[in-house]
Amino acid sequence: MDLSLPALSLDALLLGNPPRDAALAAVVLVAVYVLLRRTAKAVGAMVDRWMDPSPLRDHLGRLARRTGRLLPAAIALDVAARLLVLPDGATGTLDTGVTLALIWQLGLWTADVLSWAVESGGRRLLDRTAEPAVLSIEEESQRLPGAVGLVVQLGVWSFAVLAMLETLGVEVTAVLAGLGVGGVAIALAVQNILGDLFASLSIVVDQPFEVGHFIKVGDDLGTVERIGLKSTRVRALSGEQLIFGNADLLGSRVRNFLRMEERRVVHELRLSPDTPPERLAEAAAVPRAAVEAVEGVRFDRCHLVRLDPGAFVYELVYFALTPDFVEHADRQQAVLVRIATDLKERGLELALPRWEVRQVG
Repeated sequence: MDLSLPALSLDALLLGNPPRDAALAAVVLVAVYVLLRRTAKAVGAMVDRWMDPSPLRDHLGRLARRTGRLLPAAIALDVAARLLVLPDGATGTLDTGVTLALIWQLGLWTADVLSWAVESGGRRLLDRTAEPAVLSIEEESQRLPGAVGLVVQLGVWSFAVLAMLETLGVEVTAVLAGLGVGGVAIALAVQNILGDLFASLSIVVDQPFEVGHFIKVGDDLGTVERIGLKSTRVRALSGEQLIFGNADLLGSRVRNFLRMEERRVVHELRLSPDTPPERLAEAAAVPRAAVEAVEGVRFDRCHLVRLDPGAFVYELVYFALTPDFVEHADRQQAVLVRIATDLKERGLELALPRWEVRQVG
């Protein structure tokens, strides 16, 4: 039995086209391919030359130079084939190949651009929010852009594959329906995890608080120790660690004391009912002088506001110009000691209970 392959004639290889036309098509094929490849490299060089040095310039230049060989080859083959007489359906096949190559290249560019945007945005947020002394957020801030970048990549290539299937004539409606049902089931299963994940992204972007900030959530107070992908850990004043889900935390009313520029303080001063009426105005001047003598506080007002059966009641209002509670307590003590000393020197007596303190903020 003869197993040898039949010999192909030159006319069969050229698909019935004259040798001169085939040679011209080959030259055009090579020329178009080389031109497209050099054009991509030239665009990268132009970006480097015309734009100021920056991460964006570097990325755009690299993007132009990273244009794959598949799209230029498909375009060059399609252009060269138009110089020849081809069998029925060959031109449509070549056009489909060009479309597939274009979708593939657009997928590469889009995925690269979006991943770079997510990663560079995450780095900028880390540089802006993290401090060397409280850098426990760094690991999570680096993992978060990577996780988001993976989701972006999956989304881009899912659309690219569906577009390719549609180009090849595959009915994608059933595929989309299946993906939709599966996506809903997965989303219902992991909705709490995804809620905390996107809440952590919101915390990094919006920065309602940062690591090292002293916050109050409901009745709980403490210092933020770690902002994770799913939870935030706070060290309470009593020493225990409080763990909040990020979604629950953002749904609560959070008070950030470290961003307090100044603290409003209100005191009630109760003088003895035996104080002579002519000395009541003099007594109102004592707290003002005491506040103005202490650094880091600003006097607001002091007035006789009430006549109780057992005391003349004054209301003193001043502002502590620090968000730190310990510094505020030191200055408050200095003010109170000075007021008590000045009242005693002037022969003015306090009523019992001597002081009632109410702090706002």
